[in-house]
Amino acid sequence: MGRRVFNLRQEDVMGRSIQHKRKSLRNANKKRVRALRYKNRGVKKGKR
Repeated sequence: MGRRVFNLRQEDVMGRSIQHKRKSLRNANKKRVRALRYKNRGVKKGKR
């Protein structure tokens, strides 16, 4: 998680538009969290 924050700060220093990057990172993080949450439940509740 720290690496992501560092990457965002670096992009901000470079003056690039980081709003979209932050948004896409948040979406990817949500997907990863959902996959981790449903990973060890099996197929029964994995596909909602």
